[in-house]
Amino acid sequence: MLFSRGAVATAVLRRTFRPSSSAVASSSSAAELLFGADVRGQTPSSANNGKVSPHLKVATSAYSTTASICQSSSINEPNPSLFHSDRFSGAALDADQADAVSAVVREDLDALLRADVRAMGSLLGNIIQERNGEDIFNKVEQLRTLAKEWRKAGAGRDASRAAEADEIFSGMSEFAASLSTEDLTTVARAFTHFLAIANAAEAHHRARLIRTDVKINARNPGYVGALSTKRDSCGGAIPHLVNELGIDPKAVYNTLINQTVELVLTAHPTEVNRRTILDKQKRVQEVLTEADAMRSSGPVSIYGESLLNDPLNREISAIWQSDEVSRRKPTPQMEAERSTLVIETVLWKAVPSFLRKLNATMKSVLDEEHGLPLDAAPIKFASWMGGDRDGNPNVTPDVTREVCLANRAKAARLFAAD
Repeated sequence: MLFSRGAVATAVLRRTFRPSSSAVASSSSAAELLFGADVRGQTPSSANNGKVSPHLKVATSAYSTTASICQSSSINEPNPSLFHSDRFSGAALDADQADAVSAVVREDLDALLRADVRAMGSLLGNIIQERNGEDIFNKVEQLRTLAKEWRKAGAGRDASRAAEADEIFSGMSEFAASLSTEDLTTVARAFTHFLAIANAAEAHHRARLIRTDVKINARNPGYVGALSTKRDSCGGAIPHLVNELGIDPKAVYNTLINQTVELVLTAHPTEVNRRTILDKQKRVQEVLTEADAMRSSGPVSIYGESLLNDPLNREISAIWQSDEVSRRKPTPQMEAERSTLVIETVLWKAVPSFLRKLNATMKSVLDEEHGLPLDAAPIKFASWMGGDRDGNPNVTPDVTREVCLANRAKAARLFAAD
């Protein structure tokens, strides 16, 4: 054996829990919710539905602490639900209340995201306890608590607290090294799935913020409301170029209609998630979208809440009980089929929708005569799958021909369905 269990644990922990320097710092990030400071507005309590909340005594030769794992935990909340009204601070995303929405959103952009992640994380925690037992859940919480303390101590980046951070990290490493292979696998899966559902919530939240931005600016004169006004969106960039930088609208128009972005689909080796896992994560986002609509419509009945809380619980339970890794090596034909799935389920509707919004924005900002021409193709798609023969002996001329025919048949079926 080339490496000791402790050395492997140390390397994995440093990659897993250290804040990434390339990531945008955000108090609402998945890592912050799981390992960082407690979610704002949550006060630790010693009572949990009449039961005394467990206090986990984390002790190693290098570090020891006693941490209260109760309502402040992002994966051990009593009665997790998407409809805890006290967490939304009245953040009803109603276009008829644009001024109120604007004030709420600016005060706390991420309240809904934190609430969603806490609800889903706690559902996952409940499922782990039910399926794998209290003992393994406590081990997950022990490691989470140590990681949280390490981040509070600067995660090795604060020179004034370097000794404290090293001591805590040694405790994390020793604790991970003490776990059996089976327990280590389960603990790793718990963190993996928490971060995955948190990422799903963040992806949904980005779309939610864009919708909210559109609603907030809906009353502004001249705003067509098709795209977000953010600078990294065409809805913000085009008005900025014309109105603030004084660039000739015709020059902006000619640039837009003559440029093309080609997106190349490829079977990237780092994409190991199975289709079934991706489908479940997509359904989680759909539930969150439905919850937004239900919350913004006014008070929700207990039955109405159950119509979304129950499906969310089922999806997260199914994710936990599904095998994350495909046990069969995909053929080039299978890889190509996965690419057409992306086109069918996402791009087939998303790209035309974006082009219609771009057209509306161009007409609003440039003028009615400078919309997107019907023969313009700002976005094109290509694929390496079934045609990339660089080092793959399984991609033969016959395979390429078969994949091309399958892609043409898929395109014909999509056009026929439209």
